[in-house]
Amino acid sequence: MFWRVALVAAALAVSCVGSASGEVTGAADNLRTGWYPDEPSLSPASVTEGTFGQAFKTPLQGAIMAQPLVANGTLFVATEDDMAYGLDPVTGAVRWSRKFGTPVNYTEIKNGTEVCPDIKPHIGITSTPVIDTASNVAYFVSNSYLKGESGESGWYMNAVHLASGEPVSGFPVELSGRKADNISSLTLVGNKQLQRPALLLMEGVVYAAFGSHCDFTPYAGFIAGVSTGGAFKTMWASSKTEGSIWQSGGGLISDGPKQILLTTANGTPSGEGDPLKGAGNAPPEGSLAESVVRLQVQPEGHLKAAEFFSPFNNKELDKEDFDIGSAAPIALPSQYFGTPADPNLLVQASKKGEVYLLNRSALGGMGQGPEGKDKVIEEKGLGEYGGVWDGSAVWPGDGGYVYIPGVSKPATGQMNFDFLRYFKYGVTGGIPNLSVAATSSEQLGFGSGSPIVTSNGTTSGSAVLWITHCPYTEPHHCEEAEGTELWAYNAVPIEGKPKRLWKAPIGFGSKFSRPNADNGHIYVGNHEGDLYAFSGPLAPVIEKVSPTKGVVGGGTKVTITGRNLTGATAVKFGSTAAASFTVQSGTSIIAVSPAEPAGKVDVTVTTARGTSALSSKDRFTFTPTVTGLNPNAGSQAGGTKVTVTGTGFVPGGTATAFKFGSAQATSVNCTSTTTCTVVAPAHAVGTVDVKASVNRVSSPKAAADRFTYS
Repeated sequence: MFWRVALVAAALAVSCVGSASGEVTGAADNLRTGWYPDEPSLSPASVTEGTFGQAFKTPLQGAIMAQPLVANGTLFVATEDDMAYGLDPVTGAVRWSRKFGTPVNYTEIKNGTEVCPDIKPHIGITSTPVIDTASNVAYFVSNSYLKGESGESGWYMNAVHLASGEPVSGFPVELSGRKADNISSLTLVGNKQLQRPALLLMEGVVYAAFGSHCDFTPYAGFIAGVSTGGAFKTMWASSKTEGSIWQSGGGLISDGPKQILLTTANGTPSGEGDPLKGAGNAPPEGSLAESVVRLQVQPEGHLKAAEFFSPFNNKELDKEDFDIGSAAPIALPSQYFGTPADPNLLVQASKKGEVYLLNRSALGGMGQGPEGKDKVIEEKGLGEYGGVWDGSAVWPGDGGYVYIPGVSKPATGQMNFDFLRYFKYGVTGGIPNLSVAATSSEQLGFGSGSPIVTSNGTTSGSAVLWITHCPYTEPHHCEEAEGTELWAYNAVPIEGKPKRLWKAPIGFGSKFSRPNADNGHIYVGNHEGDLYAFSGPLAPVIEKVSPTKGVVGGGTKVTITGRNLTGATAVKFGSTAAASFTVQSGTSIIAVSPAEPAGKVDVTVTTARGTSALSSKDRFTFTPTVTGLNPNAGSQAGGTKVTVTGTGFVPGGTATAFKFGSAQATSVNCTSTTTCTVVAPAHAVGTVDVKASVNRVSSPKAAADRFTYS
């Protein structure tokens, strides 16, 4: 239904799309749009099979639930084994790694004898960090044992220098064991709470939200705040009981100075903890389960509820476990969405499948609409759309779209599968609305991730939607079913349907995970601890050369194995072009080595998409040769003057060395690259190989290099 809401006279400040200056955060920005507008190379035309693919895969320690982030030339990745990593964002090479305590074994998260299997085998760093690019510091929350490798656990705010991984002075700061400012009877208990939503950095304070493990009571929803200097600032609780803040990993929203928006999950099955009927600008502190809530930072740094929305049937939703807090809220950027009357919009999906379009400056309260129902701009989807355990994404171009992935059958709350829906933004009679423009034909199994959108600004036709797809399997956990894939879709429907452009396997997925985009790359982690990067158009990659040695005169046939080799325009051994080469396939080239001085070189392949990066896998060694000895015999006492013929010698007396067996020759004089005169050293009776050595590279054994001592 539709219901117009007037803006309050003193409208809350709202932000444009984007994070605060100098910040890299989850889902692209503090509105959590999932929109990455500075990716012109990731166009629909370039994201195709054969031209777009895996750039690297780096194995790390621990499941990756957090979204990877890139800032100041470092790819930052955190894992459930309490490990943090700084990677090269182009090659995937690990520059540094650091462990932050001992992660908690999931078998210790219990309700009686029942174990919570949501995150396993360890619970360490789960939420997406935040990076202050001005100071080049990354902030993240870790879970670890207070002592040893078992027992009670605690939650800690950490800060590291992004360039080195070194901890920042004043950190870590323990969050567990602290009481809520607004409900003093509540304390954040380490093994009862889970820190799932992406962190928010706002005005020098990092905020972290907490929910439950598998709804194991007692628990509550908390938000803790720690200053970037390491001072604990605040702890706020949503409800006296329950009211998790987890949002399937989606982050806390900020749409202006001192403003935080969030969504809480269900209260008790009897509805305890939910707000009663009341105006949106009179939120009941301590009873804000099953709600969208706006918090404001107070002068002393504490948080206070300023606005709220809760469905009129919140108690019914609680009873059926149909909370709205399974879906992350998303604020639509006001420069692209909204009307003069309703300029500041927020979309909230739910576990039951409803989609609410709210005025985030006047959220609507509880039961304030016609007939005591919801006072919202629009509410739709009951019984039509699948349940949402994810974040959404936005594309402001082409008239505006919102993308919502369903992962359960409509109005059932069952963890099975549903579909990706494209909602087209529009205005009818002056009132904003969303309408389903397309629904994917491919199913999304439970655990499929939150989407992102890349584009060249708002240029029409430039946008691509990215999402991790989990297959539908029992028992509905991504990490227990191999076959998770990263999918790319055209962000605008083609003939009324989402058009899938490309896909790639990523092993065992991490449920609800969100990929990241930066500088033409898409990054995503999995449950096995693998960090994948995909990019295109792809430069060639050499994985092997065989054989790895050949003579200085050239002519060795070398098989180059790798990826993206189709269309090769050049093959070089060091700086010298191959004598010839033939492209066998996208993974194989046969090249003939050129003449080259003795030594080790890198083999490179060049295509229209670039030149292969240098690595230890592309090394080829040019060796000198010994093709004749005159004489080829002499006294064991040494002293025989021998003329050595071969290839690759260096004229003069010091650059080329010779050994007769294990004994070094003396009085070496090379008159050309093919002739040297040496004096044989003393050696035991017998036949030995004479080896030439240039640039620490020795000639291979050959019948012509045999010298006999008598």
